[in-house]
Amino acid sequence: AAPTPAAGALDAGTTHRRWNSPYAGDSASPPFNIARSFGPVFDEEPVFRILMSEEQASRGPQRALVFIDGANFYRRLKEVGVGDPNRLDLQLVASKLAGPARRVLEIRYYTGKVEAGGAQRVFASHQRLLASLHQQGVLVRLGRLEQRTEVNPLADELLRFLAAPPPGIERLQPEAYDALHAMASGHRKVEYWIQKAVDTFLAVDIAQLAVDDGYDVAYLLSQDGDLTPGIELARRYGKKVFGVGPAGRNYHIKQACDHYIVIDAGWLADCYLE
Repeated sequence: AAPTPAAGALDAGTTHRRWNSPYAGDSASPPFNIARSFGPVFDEEPVFRILMSEEQASRGPQRALVFIDGANFYRRLKEVGVGDPNRLDLQLVASKLAGPARRVLEIRYYTGKVEAGGAQRVFASHQRLLASLHQQGVLVRLGRLEQRTEVNPLADELLRFLAAPPPGIERLQPEAYDALHAMASGHRKVEYWIQKAVDTFLAVDIAQLAVDDGYDVAYLLSQDGDLTPGIELARRYGKKVFGVGPAGRNYHIKQACDHYIVIDAGWLADCYLE
């Protein structure tokens, strides 16, 4: 019998679109070559697929789940030049990550819920995103959004400056003074929204589904270090966890996961909805 490959051994192959989708072909769709399409790296090395042991192969393809921390993943992709992450075909992304050795059972997307009573533009954009995720067959887990208000120290500093300029600085012309005073007065408090319970839902799911033997391999699209306890528990139950995202701020996730897969705008170029 052939020797069992060492852990982490790599080889190349081909993969196909393998999911049921209301907007794309299934097995009849043309294959894409793994050497062209697979562009992530594990610790700076090219990745195609990890070889399975004979025991794993006898059980068929490994079961994979994809966990997406929506806001975190969106923000990091925008920082590296991805035009509109909300237009990504997440089924294509998942299949490209899993390759031929794994079968994606489900994609889970975690985000905060935008209520109808807020800004209509934001609410409408959120509804379009949810509709797209539903059409792609993605399971959505909604946390909540909470409003916060903070004092803006720069506005107060500008008002103090306008009221009493330092010696040697001439007072502004009335028109300029009035404009700056109105601007600073209107921004003395800053309102913003934060997500709550989203990372908790994700960490609990990745851990609980590992305990329940709901998957063999997890792909985690996030760089939130708060998720590390869930990752560590999943690995204690014998599950493989791959972090996925742009290079850079990923120290805690990279340390917690088995491997970290680096993706960028080029890797995602053929993963957009038509």
